[in-house]
Formats: sequence, structure tokens, C-alpha cells
Amino acid sequence: NDYIRSAISQTTQDEKWSQILANILLPSVDDIQSVWQSSVSTISPTMLSLPFLVVFAVFLLRLPYPKDDYRKGYEPYERGNYNPLVARAYYSRYPLLVAQRTAQLLRYSYRFLFNVLVDKYIRRNEERFYKQRAAELLDLINKAGPTAIKVGQALSVRPDLIPTEYSEALSTLQDRVPPFPSYQARELLLAELGESGMEKLNEIRIEEPVAAASIGQVYRGKYKSSIDNVEREIAIKVQRPDVLSEIALDLHIVREFAPLYQRLTGAATDFQSLANEWGRGFLAELDYTAEAYNTQRFNIEMRNRGLQDVVTAPTVVEELSTTRILTTEWVSGVRLDWLIWSCYSRQEVFIVTHIQVRLYNSI
Repeated sequence: NDYIRSAISQTTQDEKWSQILANILLPSVDDIQSVWQSSVSTISPTMLSLPFLVVFAVFLLRLPYPKDDYRKGYEPYERGNYNPLVARAYYSRYPLLVAQRTAQLLRYSYRFLFNVLVDKYIRRNEERFYKQRAAELLDLINKAGPTAIKVGQALSVRPDLIPTEYSEALSTLQDRVPPFPSYQARELLLAELGESGMEKLNEIRIEEPVAAASIGQVYRGKYKSSIDNVEREIAIKVQRPDVLSEIALDLHIVREFAPLYQRLTGAATDFQSLANEWGRGFLAELDYTAEAYNTQRFNIEMRNRGLQDVVTAPTVVEELSTTRILTTEWVSGVRLDWLIWSCYSRQEVFIVTHIQVRLYNSI
């Protein structure tokens, strides 16, 4: 009140008007103070915490719906160098990132898991719904991304571990994975090969990938060699954007939650060791320079054995290959699992398979 009286006296020098203003304002200020004090005294701690609870509830509801690129740039280690301890130390600095991905995976999978439990414990007839659940599992895996797709590919050839209906559905993951946008492939090609490298690519249909897999997709084009100036058909494999950050985070989550899952289910499988094995394999595939080296080494070994006209691998185009781009000559052929349904006899398929196994064990 004293502050208001001082302000009034500075505003007007007329004592009469100062008194009038004071009579108008001072009772109003007293009333406001009185109402505020009475209001605060009636608010309970629960009412005070209500806004915070609302904000927290909104946060939890939004957690399973992160932005599309929320994992971009979070790479705990280099391609080909899987290290779970480095990943643990790295992700300990980003708990929100781990929580977002965990919640997102639960959002993708809860319906499938609920239906499986209903089939088993309520309907008591799992086999009847295998085909329907297989379709749900395939949709779940495609949504979950590269890590789930890699696991699905591995399971698709193990009908001894999963029902046949599941195996058949997951087999489509071998070469019919949803492709990533073509503009991202173009950006990656330009970033990896530069303008000079892009100029060497001819007739590449960037809008039409030939095949899409878990960690990359393939394009067909032509290339004129700077050595002999001969134009050849080539296959350009382009790695999916941010695939390292996506796989690394998923492997970390699986590895960290594996012990809890084992305690709850009593499973005998050491899922943490299994996750480590997956990690070493998955990360090795992300380094296309290693794949290029192994392809070249394979061809050398075949020549050393005099088998270069029997078994071979596509020739690598080194000047158009990087860590995330692998370019080879285009080779037309038939997938091994299609031979059984083609003009080849089962005996011929057996011989080819036997040769492959022997060669694999000899290198």
C-alpha cells in the first residue's frame, strides 16, 4: 500500500486527486490480496501436483511415437566393430533415446504377443491361428526395422525352431523388404562417390531398386571402366541410411533386457550371448569394404584351385565402392532355393549344394 501511495503522489501533485485515486485503488489491492491468500490456503498438495501429473502422462503417451529420425547420428562404434561394453557406456548418456525405442518396440509388438497368449491359454488352439499370426509377425518385423528383419531372415530357414507357417511368411524377408525412399539412396550415392563417381554411372534407375533387403537395396546400371573404356552392366548396393544407429540401439536393448527375460520365463537359452553373436554378424555386414575384400579373396581362392569357371563371385568395381556402397558386375542367375522348382533335378541341386559346402569349409 505504501508503494501504491508513493506512486500516486508521484503521478499527480494535486492532493485531492491523490486521495481519490488512493480510495479507488487501495481497497482493490487489499481485496486481491485477501482472495489470493484464501485461495492458496485451500489448495491441497494433490491439486498442486496435478499439472505435473498431466505433463508426465502426456510424456508417457508420446514416448512410443518418436520422430522418424530420432535415432539419426547416435552411433556408439564404427561399422564392423561390435562392442557391447562401449554401447552400454554410450547409451547410458542417452536414457531417453533407449526409453523411446523400447516403448516403440512394445507398441509394435503388444498386439501380436497378446493374440499369441490368447491363442495358447484361452482358445487353446494355437495351430489354427498360425497363418494369421505369421502375417501379423511379418508386419511387426517390417515395422521394427533392420535388426528385426535380420533376425526374421535367420529364422525363416529354421522351420525346426518355428512353425512352418511362420517360416514361409518370413521367407519373403529374403528379398522383398519394403525399400527406403529413392531420394535417400541418391543422397548417399552422391555423398559416398562424389560428383566424379556419379558421372561414371549410366542408365541407373534410382526410382526402381531391383531388390531391397534388411541393410541395403540394389540398383542396376551401367559403368564405363577407366581402364579399358568398356561399358559393363553393374549392380550397385546402397546401404540404408542410419542403419548403424538403428541396429546398434536395438542390439543394446535386447542385450540389456535379456537377463530379465530369462529370469521371468525360465528360458534356458542365453539370450545375451545370442545378442552378442547377432551383433558381431550384423555389424560385419555393415562394412562393405570388408565384403568387397572377401569377394575378391574368394575369386582368388577359386582361381588357385582351378575352379574359376565352375564357382565364382561378381567382380568388384573398386572405384565405385566404399564403406556404404558396393558396386560389382551384374550377374544373371537363379536363386538356389528356386532350383528345386525349375528344370534342374533334385540330384543336380544336391551336387551344387554339396560343392558350396565343401568350398566354404576349404577356405
